[in-house]
Amino acid sequence: MIKQVQSVFKIHFYLLIVFIASACSLQNMIESPDTAITWHVPVVVDVPADLQHRVLMFWTYNYRREWLKCYEMEAPEVQDGISKELYHAYYNGGWKNLGVVVNNVEFSNAEKTKARVFTSTTYKRPGSTKLTKTMNLISDWKQVRGQWYHVFRDPIIKLRKGRG
Repeated sequence: MIKQVQSVFKIHFYLLIVFIASACSLQNMIESPDTAITWHVPVVVDVPADLQHRVLMFWTYNYRREWLKCYEMEAPEVQDGISKELYHAYYNGGWKNLGVVVNNVEFSNAEKTKARVFTSTTYKRPGSTKLTKTMNLISDWKQVRGQWYHVFRDPIIKLRKGRG
């Protein structure tokens, strides 16, 4: 009898451990209006709904190649530092975005007004039907007057001085 109880206890303990491990790795699966953009951030990461929405919309616009809508989601200093025309030209000739998985979000300050968003993004080479590449990308986001903005960064393009 004691061996049966121990055996049942071991099975329940094992199942409990498996359940806890599964719960820790549960993913918040949310898709944007385009199913090619997926929110796959662990539920243990407390991401404000407005940041989640803005990230999904930014990558949806990127996927749709709606560069001016992406531009409008850039931080004010980016909009002051790059013209719409340059921004559009920069992205328009690039590889086609085939899909994005948002894997994680980390906040870079205690106030949670700056964040780094980790994605896996798959691109198709221009002019090719088969050549694709998946890249792990990190994008910076910041909150300005209560609104979340993407922060464009490129080592080649230098932002001109803003309007103060």
